[in-house]
Amino acid sequence: MKYVIRFEKTDLMVFISHLDLQRLLLRALRMAGYRPAYSHGFNPHPKLSIALPLPLGFSSSCELMEVELEVGLPGGDAKGARSAAQKLNEILPDGLNILSVEEKDERVSRSYSALVTGAAYEILAKELPDLEDSVAVFLSQEQILAPKKIKKTGKIEQVDIKPLIQEFRVEKKWGLMTQFACRVAAGAKSLNPLTLLEAFYAHAGLPYNPAEITVRRTQIFFD
Repeated sequence: MKYVIRFEKTDLMVFISHLDLQRLLLRALRMAGYRPAYSHGFNPHPKLSIALPLPLGFSSSCELMEVELEVGLPGGDAKGARSAAQKLNEILPDGLNILSVEEKDERVSRSYSALVTGAAYEILAKELPDLEDSVAVFLSQEQILAPKKIKKTGKIEQVDIKPLIQEFRVEKKWGLMTQFACRVAAGAKSLNPLTLLEAFYAHAGLPYNPAEITVRRTQIFFD
């Protein structure tokens, strides 16, 4: 049986890597008494995947993992799902919180990781001047160039990220903080929201210090 597990990643857990997170969740499933299914062949691996790897240091309220179990959840769908979420939350460390467990829709034949098209983020930075006009001018450029590491060559090149920006705006300001909201492409072609923010800071003539910025993923979009 295939299941979809939605969870939050916060606090110190933002510093755990993607691979370590998968290992941790797999171990929690086993400790809770569930048996993940494995692939066949010379090097079997668990049928478990996280839809969109979260960059190190980012928090999230919308992570999604799908896993195939050898045996369905006991107690029926609703009762078994509630029990599974409770058991996993009792095992997992602070900073990882299971929001829901549900059976995967049979109509979704592909993995969710193959269906990702974009993601939304909240970016919190130190207080900045009113930037609405600067954002409008920034987005009106024919090209928005930013340094990006090319996977095939390993070189850093200036690339046009404008086609990957689906939304970018100043959300609100309060106290000593400014909050941005953005939606960027993810999946086959993706854009790190910090790359977008750094390009905007450079265009607006603002000093960019990633140590003063926090990022939270709020939604993942699928085809």
